[in-house]
Amino acid sequence: MESILWSIQEHLRIFWNYTSLFAVVIFCLHYAFFLCFFILGLAVRGYIATFLYMLSFICLFGAPFGVHYLLDQQLFKIHAQVEQAYAFTYTDAFEARVQITNEGRMTIHRCALRLDVLKPASNKLQEFLYQWLFEHTYIQTFKVVLAPKQTHLFSLSIEHYPYKQTPFKLSSACY
Repeated sequence: MESILWSIQEHLRIFWNYTSLFAVVIFCLHYAFFLCFFILGLAVRGYIATFLYMLSFICLFGAPFGVHYLLDQQLFKIHAQVEQAYAFTYTDAFEARVQITNEGRMTIHRCALRLDVLKPASNKLQEFLYQWLFEHTYIQTFKVVLAPKQTHLFSLSIEHYPYKQTPFKLSSACY
């Protein structure tokens, strides 16, 4: 139970470290539309009220998906190609090289490479759960100005990496 709470706390810390003001504004606009449609639904009766309630709840529950689509698929879309990712055999270190291309419409100012060390699973349930519960997470942030259609090579180096034969998941995010 303690590892689940630690993992949730770690994910929330990572989330608030990498949340931009732009994402919060888009999220708040979705909820403003929710309030407008819901209050209008209270003011009218009949089928129009039902339609406004449905529209308001679509705004309420669709906000995270709308923010994700707008930021990750339209404005800050990236193409990441992992050139190398390996743990050294004779030393406690890890190295990864990732080439990131900005395919979005806005200039990227910061990129983060995240290495999640996966826990070894012994059955299908653990395999499913350990996609979100990690042994350890390493994050390295890079400040870089990456204009649209521009490419940059990032290098992630971790010293004191004791997980030599453990599987890992490497991901990247730019904003």
